[in-house]
Amino acid sequence: MLPPFSPGCILLGSPDALRSTTRAVLGELVYDVGVLLLVFVVVFLAGRRMARRAGAALELRMAGASAASETDEIRTVLLANEHLPMASGVDSADIAVSVSGHTHSPSSSSLVRSSGATTAIVNTGCWLRQLRPVKARFHAPQVFVPVYVQTHARVRRSDEGVTVELWRRPRPAPMSLPWIERVAIVGRSPIAADTAAAPRVIDRQVIARRKSLSA
Repeated sequence: MLPPFSPGCILLGSPDALRSTTRAVLGELVYDVGVLLLVFVVVFLAGRRMARRAGAALELRMAGASAASETDEIRTVLLANEHLPMASGVDSADIAVSVSGHTHSPSSSSLVRSSGATTAIVNTGCWLRQLRPVKARFHAPQVFVPVYVQTHARVRRSDEGVTVELWRRPRPAPMSLPWIERVAIVGRSPIAADTAAAPRVIDRQVIARRKSLSA
């Protein structure tokens, strides 16, 4: 005859059965965690590879539209003595300053001809918010952070000839990045510019006076 059941008693079974049940539960838990970790690693590696490919393609497109490529094209036109779109009827050899801004990438360089004459080639940049790639830590894909590129060119005549200046006006760009991207670029994020900072000259050229100058 079985003993009467008491509400205050819990039947746990024998110690061997309890150990067997515990091992089974722990084994199942370890298996599930292992599968989740494996899936996470696979997804992370695949996502990182896709992000790197997308970033490389974006950088390639950005490089194709960089200020350097535009400057090279302008140099080619000037050296070939071809007419520039906005200077029809003007001999390119007489142009002292060439100003453009199509690529939104500020730059300043010069072209010295065989005759010794110099032509300044300036890209004014733009006043828009752009995305700048920042190298991330832990071999993660690059993080693109917003920055303002506020530059402009100033050209004026002087006793020395033509003075060409490239100016920059600092302006901070608020960043609304996910926490994981902030962690990836911690210590590498561009420092926000001071809103009170005054515009400053980042490059200056002086083109010697010629008998005939066109800008």
